[in-house]
Amino acid sequence: MSSDTLSAQPVSKETVKNTKNINISGYGAIEAGEIEDGHYGGNLNSELYHLWIGHLYAGLGVHAKINEYFSAIVSLESRIWYNTSPLSAVRDNSTFGAPMQNFDITITNAEGILSFGNKEISELTIGIGRFEYKYNPQAQDFGEYMFRTGCYPSYIETNFDLPLARLNGIIVSHKLFNWLRQDLLLTTMSDIEPFFNFSLSYIVDAAIGKVFDVGAGISFSNLIPADEKNDMENSTHDYLTNGYIKTPGDTGYYTFQGTKLMFRFMFDPKRFFDVPIFGETDGQIYLETAILGLQNYPKSNAIDTNNICNPFGYDNIWEKIPVAIGFNIPTFKQLDVLSLEGEWFGSKYSDSYLNYTGAVTATPSGLGANENAYDYTHDDWKWIIYGKKTILGGLSIIGLIGRDHLRTETYIKKYQDYEATLIKNSQWYWMLKIKYSF
Repeated sequence: MSSDTLSAQPVSKETVKNTKNINISGYGAIEAGEIEDGHYGGNLNSELYHLWIGHLYAGLGVHAKINEYFSAIVSLESRIWYNTSPLSAVRDNSTFGAPMQNFDITITNAEGILSFGNKEISELTIGIGRFEYKYNPQAQDFGEYMFRTGCYPSYIETNFDLPLARLNGIIVSHKLFNWLRQDLLLTTMSDIEPFFNFSLSYIVDAAIGKVFDVGAGISFSNLIPADEKNDMENSTHDYLTNGYIKTPGDTGYYTFQGTKLMFRFMFDPKRFFDVPIFGETDGQIYLETAILGLQNYPKSNAIDTNNICNPFGYDNIWEKIPVAIGFNIPTFKQLDVLSLEGEWFGSKYSDSYLNYTGAVTATPSGLGANENAYDYTHDDWKWIIYGKKTILGGLSIIGLIGRDHLRTETYIKKYQDYEATLIKNSQWYWMLKIKYSF
């Protein structure tokens, strides 16, 4: 869970060329799939049926050990994707942009790491820069709630075959023997507004006996606004769109700031026995849960009935708690992993961060006359089946089927749908990837 381990995960574990101080790695992948039944809730409110989606990836990374105490990781990922969502609007409405191929490049790692101590006993590392971070080793799609969620309004992100977060900032990690690890992170420059606020997080992970791994964490999200005078960094102080009355004559405003709590565990019963027919991940049972915001806010119209910006309130803790549970189905070494994961999240709001990027308010998007005219109180369950098989060294085949927090992309961001696509229990999709790593 340290910066050195996690940020290097897509890099250092795919290395073939080793020199004295430099490891070079890379990968290429093609993935494609279909949204069998989904929804686009942006400027054009429409259903999606049998919408084909696909991406091409190429990545290259370098992990350089400068000396005994300092190392650096730099890696880039390029991607080709297609503007097809929603296809009917793209074809018939030129404002969405014509169907076309798009190309972008992402810096996945740009990190310097200082290391002190003995790796086998007690080691302290300090990483600065951009790094990929994963604290739940078992999670294949759901979970990782500390850095892939929002509090006010609540949302959850998932990405096919990328169950981690890409963070910017500083990470201080301490490892004690092979049973305790703790990380302190100060992060900023996020991918979703407010961009430049600072968040402070602490995560601890421990192995208990032979069969249990447990972890817990706390995150003070958007703790320090980069510019308190700039509404883009906190939230708009506009009573009609982001305000409520605490008591008569006392006006308050919803804010992006929130405190998250996380707990997870993993149980591996096969560690009781020495049975060589099982694969490394076979039979593991794992769970992760979180509280997305400890602060309670009243209904915006509790006193002022004319204020409808948040008529439900953020005052029910059970509507702030997602729960992800998974089971690695035994395949007896025939597959790398075959996971069945489910998630329950009882929020009555849409899974959207539209108001982060649009109105700059901490209230849920589209309440009242919701852009999707949909009752979100009956959409609490998600599920996926994920499998991976490595063949011929670095060649792997990866697949997923189910319904998670998938979001579609559009070329013109004005028409981007910031809400999750699979909003109804009947909606689902599938993806298949072929990847070669070296």
